[in-house]
Amino acid sequence: IDVEGPTFRDEMYEEYKEHRKEKDQDLYDQIPLTHKVAEAFNIPIYSKQGFEADDMLGTIAKHIDELDGNNTEVLIVTGDKDMLQLVDNKAHIALIKKGITNLEVYDLEAVEEEFGFGPETIIDYKALKGDSSDNIPGISGIGDKRSKKLINKIGGVEEIFEQLEQEDSKLQQEFTDHIIKKLKEGRERAEISKKLATIKTDIEDIDFSLEECKVNFEEQKIRDIFTNFEFFSLLNRIPGAEGSGGEKKREDFLQKLKEVEKITTETDLKNLKEDLQKKKAFACKEMLSNEDPVNSNLEGFVLVLEDQPFYIDLSKIKPGKIEDIFTNSELTLIGYNLKRLIKSLKLKDIEVSNNLFDIKIASFWFGEELVFYFKNKGKI
Repeated sequence: IDVEGPTFRDEMYEEYKEHRKEKDQDLYDQIPLTHKVAEAFNIPIYSKQGFEADDMLGTIAKHIDELDGNNTEVLIVTGDKDMLQLVDNKAHIALIKKGITNLEVYDLEAVEEEFGFGPETIIDYKALKGDSSDNIPGISGIGDKRSKKLINKIGGVEEIFEQLEQEDSKLQQEFTDHIIKKLKEGRERAEISKKLATIKTDIEDIDFSLEECKVNFEEQKIRDIFTNFEFFSLLNRIPGAEGSGGEKKREDFLQKLKEVEKITTETDLKNLKEDLQKKKAFACKEMLSNEDPVNSNLEGFVLVLEDQPFYIDLSKIKPGKIEDIFTNSELTLIGYNLKRLIKSLKLKDIEVSNNLFDIKIASFWFGEELVFYFKNKGKI
């Protein structure tokens, strides 16, 4: 897996991946939870500071290939075509086309058929063409078709630039002065691009064991984590766990959702406020007509006291009637991304004075372990 912090590529080229847009923080928050699932299946996770996940995969694939007397085939499942450079007699790439069920497996023949050359020159192709997604520059004006033509007629980057120095070379004879000029101007960019595009296969001090990668998991661990994440439909798909009650757990969960107590009268609200005073803490989530608090209607609130959910329907209860819930400094308000809730209330002229515990902020400072803890305790 990737680890936080710069890699050797960032040190080599400051603009590497500079143009990539930041993903939503909600996605990053979920990554540690995927590690929990992998750990439950006893799937080992490998990483090393200064290297990307691609480099780890390349090194592990090479390690397996070099094991004495080993005939194990390697299948790397990925959506990244850069990995095609790793294809050899033993290592194949299953490229995700559209969803995990739509895969195309590349062996040596498939790579040759698509590009017109083998995996060993994929990095030369990327060095010439560049890659805007990783901000690998390549040579300006060469592009996809010319890159393929240069490789098929001349060879890799080193051969191309060797012939660039020879007046009567095949390169000089078969390509226009315009292309020759582009190559001369872009030589330095192509050379750095090739280094950036090359996946490392020789990372040292990787404690890899093929034996540890064998399928070996405890069914109960998987059952527990799937239930915790509410992956009810997956429970029956655990190998050897047919009829494990996944549908029943799902029905129980949906039934619990139906048991949300609706607050539609002042008597309901009065009883809720009395319970709040006893509990001293509550979780709350605003229900908006769209994603933007400023340009949407506040329709109500889902409010939870311990394991009992309530729904305050603002079409029945006026916002002013709930103001004292949120202005009570003795109560603790718990939520995820409370900024949206606070903004929604402010637009109703309600200033929040509760003690605040924002799980999103807490997970940033203390890690997703905190959220995982609350989910295990059934608090969120």
